[in-house]
Amino acid sequence: MRPKSLLALICFMSLCIILIPAVQARTWHVPGDCPDLPAALQVAQSGDEILIACGQYKIVGREHYIPSGVVIRGGAGIPGSCVMEEAGVCEGEWRDAPIFIVNGPGKPARIEGITFRNFNLGCGEVPYVCNPIFFVNNSRIQFENCQWQNFYKKVFHFEGGGGSLIDCEFSEGAGCPSAIFFDGDELIIDNCVFKDNEWIMECEGLHGSILALDGGTTRISNSMFCDNGPLIEMLQIGPDAVLRADGMCITNCATIWEAMVEGHVYLDCCTIDPALWRVIGDGEIHDANGPGDKAMNVELRSLSHVKAMFQ
Repeated sequence: MRPKSLLALICFMSLCIILIPAVQARTWHVPGDCPDLPAALQVAQSGDEILIACGQYKIVGREHYIPSGVVIRGGAGIPGSCVMEEAGVCEGEWRDAPIFIVNGPGKPARIEGITFRNFNLGCGEVPYVCNPIFFVNNSRIQFENCQWQNFYKKVFHFEGGGGSLIDCEFSEGAGCPSAIFFDGDELIIDNCVFKDNEWIMECEGLHGSILALDGGTTRISNSMFCDNGPLIEMLQIGPDAVLRADGMCITNCATIWEAMVEGHVYLDCCTIDPALWRVIGDGEIHDANGPGDKAMNVELRSLSHVKAMFQ
């Protein structure tokens, strides 16, 4: 091909690329463009933003997919100004699937400034089956300045993936665990509060807890567990899990154990009762502020004694 012809072809292709319209991210307003969050999620694509006005909204239905890279912002930045509540289609309906699902590669989805209140339809025909509010599968999701209040069963179930919780609160929940089951790669919990959460009696195997860490690394910093209970334990750290806590405070909680440790725990500047951290098998607890790294073992109380505390 002659140089002039080649140059003309390059110029033509460059012009075509310039003229191709770029896909622009959109902003969806609730209730302006869409009546509620589930409707907005049906039309939103990665990179879009969903802005939810102050008010109270009903969340009806199950398996609402949150696209990767979507940003959801609620209210006016004031806690409680944007409230989501779970609602059934008919009387007696129970949660037979997760409400929100995050599944797919790409940028993390992000949710800010929303209060999730009265998500209490988690009790179904099979008591030990627990469908969470959020199911995360090999994806990432970020929360900032969000609240979960008066919820029943489980808020998060991470089956892979990870995410972050910053300036969030979990209160008046009940479950086994009530807040988070994590089996992903990395979860960050920063400046969060867990308070007034308790165990539900139909937990199979007597393992009522707040966090169940089954795998990966969980990093907790500047966070508080207060006024929780009754609970068997607040934290479960499985054999494949690592907990790194910096500035974690556990206070005024009615529990048999603060934590059950089968994996590895690294503590720095944490307020805990070491006698209430039970180490199982090859589990280890390393305290940066203690007299050297050591694994702390505590004698297991009898099952009859445990049951007596909850009667």
